[in-house]
Amino acid sequence: MVCDNFAVYFGEVYAEKYRDLISRDRNVSITLKIGDCSRNVEFIEPVEQRLLKNLAFLPWLRPIRWRKTWTTELKDEGRTAKLEVTIYGGLAATPEKYSPKYQDQLSKPGVEMWGNGRMFSLEGRITDESVGWGYTYGGRGGRNPTSNASYRRLTAIALFSAEDSRDIPWAAPVKNDYNRRSDFYAEIKETLARVIRLFKDAHALLDFVLLPFSYVWTEYDDQEKLGILFQDTVASPKFIQDFAESRFGKKVLAFHPTLTFKDIDNDDGNPPTNDSLYRFGSIQIKDLGDAAVATKQQTGAQRVKFLEAIFPGLAKQAAIEEQIGLDPEEFTL
Repeated sequence: MVCDNFAVYFGEVYAEKYRDLISRDRNVSITLKIGDCSRNVEFIEPVEQRLLKNLAFLPWLRPIRWRKTWTTELKDEGRTAKLEVTIYGGLAATPEKYSPKYQDQLSKPGVEMWGNGRMFSLEGRITDESVGWGYTYGGRGGRNPTSNASYRRLTAIALFSAEDSRDIPWAAPVKNDYNRRSDFYAEIKETLARVIRLFKDAHALLDFVLLPFSYVWTEYDDQEKLGILFQDTVASPKFIQDFAESRFGKKVLAFHPTLTFKDIDNDDGNPPTNDSLYRFGSIQIKDLGDAAVATKQQTGAQRVKFLEAIFPGLAKQAAIEEQIGLDPEEFTL
């Protein structure tokens, strides 16, 4: 058991490093031996690939990928420190398949950190104000929520890289935690706070088990999709079939997530907002969230209202087609 656990541990902690070596045509394999036990380490998929399978890709709230580079002069050391980071942010759509640590459950809220291909947030995802939770903005900007169970779907992963390993914000020498005395602490904290702010208003919208609108949605047939959409309801088979044959139902069943991250320009200079990224304001997202929460009930009709709140564009399109009397076979899904 110990041998197996360590093999799984190494397979995740060094996954990015392993994939980087493989991409450079290096032949890498690790065998772990403890006493009489011997296990080959199987490295899991890269962070980005796993997030593509785990995050929700709604039309108006795609996950983000934010690349930034920071430099600072270290006069005492006579050098320029340079740190690059790629930050992923989004909302988990399914029970956690991202990490072996979370088997069939949503992860703990917080920020996961990597440095030069090695995961170093080994004591768990970081959940305090040092990474933007509870961050207070100036003026009327308000305050971020604290990290708690209500925000378990909010996912933030930071992959740092630096030519000089001293510039990675890990706690040396064991590299098992975040170094809050990093020369880039202020920049990291503010950037992660912006990521949390982007998705905090929409977290309630996905606080429900039926939303696997990640890549897995494309792998189900219509009957499997209907089973997911109406699970835990008292909707009759006829009601579900009528939904499947309706304009809106057909659009939901045919929905194909755009499985690409929304890239944020590192040189823009302005903090990203829902409006600048998606042309969808925080107030609109909050209104949708309130509507969705209010209709997450057990009847089929209430479940459909919930889906209309999730997919306002599809619902509006279906309603317009109904009004103009468009033949069901003429519209494009």
